[in-house]
Amino acid sequence: MENLFRLIKIMKVLKTKFKNLFLIKLDKMSDFRGNFSRLFCDKIFTDFGVKFKIKQVSLAKNPKKFTLRGMHFQDYPKREQKLLFCLKGKIWDVVVDVRKDSSTFGQWQHFELNNKNCLFIPKGFAHGYITMTNNVELIYLMDEFYELKLAKGIIWNDKNVGIKWPQKPILISKKDQNLSCLNNL
Repeated sequence: MENLFRLIKIMKVLKTKFKNLFLIKLDKMSDFRGNFSRLFCDKIFTDFGVKFKIKQVSLAKNPKKFTLRGMHFQDYPKREQKLLFCLKGKIWDVVVDVRKDSSTFGQWQHFELNNKNCLFIPKGFAHGYITMTNNVELIYLMDEFYELKLAKGIIWNDKNVGIKWPQKPILISKKDQNLSCLNNL
């Protein structure tokens, strides 16, 4: 049994252009039964200076390719951190810094997510994605409870932010079509 535990690999945490925003590559241990990956480890997050206590877990299913969700965030005093896993399919994921006092305010970065990686998003970032395959499933782990009155967002095609989406969305909610520009928050 001890040899089995020595074979389990640890997740690889990669820094991004934003402080405390991490892309996490999942190492898999595989055998005849399938595979096993570690999705979260408090010790590793603490080593990177991140405090993350999970309070809520949500699942999103998107049956159609080129479905866009975003760009969402939760405002003060309940700003949230998220750990996002793409369980099935592939997404083109985007974060935008919405912290008005930040030197990177309004800047964005994208990540291609699938079942081999995940993304940790700190407080103060809007988040969204477009599905690149049919039948996408995502799980969100969050450190704050959702509060409708604090839910905010920025329009996905805000010209001042300038996100270069890989595809124009085919499906997008009316709510997401009517979000504000970043400068109007």
